[in-house]
Amino acid sequence: MLNVNKEIVRQIKQEVKESLETGAYNKLIDYLNGKLDSDNISKQDNKIDNSATKKVNIESELNNSNEVQENIKTNFNEKEFYEGQIIERTILQRERNQEIVKLAKQRDNYTCQACGFSYYEKIVQAHHLVPLSNQNEEYEIKIEDLITLCPTCHSLAHILLNDNEIYTNNISLITELKKIRKIK
Repeated sequence: MLNVNKEIVRQIKQEVKESLETGAYNKLIDYLNGKLDSDNISKQDNKIDNSATKKVNIESELNNSNEVQENIKTNFNEKEFYEGQIIERTILQRERNQEIVKLAKQRDNYTCQACGFSYYEKIVQAHHLVPLSNQNEEYEIKIEDLITLCPTCHSLAHILLNDNEIYTNNISLITELKKIRKIK
């Protein structure tokens, strides 16, 4: 994505406006289109020269920006990164009941209840409306406590839930996810 300094754009617009008012606009357009080079523009027309100089400066800034991006790419390509080292890790994990997860996915036809995503009964996830992390001990779970979501909506659901407990309600959650994902 190209980042253009808003102040430079504002200045160019102002210069174009002034060029229109002074009748020098056509020369400026010819210069910008490459029909005139800066040597052929009369020195008495400082406004055109200033706009042309600014155009050259912007082109120079854009080129410098492109060079910086290329240098970053080159540096990343030259640097060596390593992954895959095997480490030993001991964790505590809450057990999930795969039977009810499968039933919830079947109930929802393996389809994200927020965005409608479905792919050959794969990829979707069962979201706990009340997170397991909020439970202190083993508890009875009901199918109504689960909702099928795609990975994107599932991640968003956890972000929403961290901000507001209202999203433990499946209707509130689905409504907000649809709004975020711009789905009607």
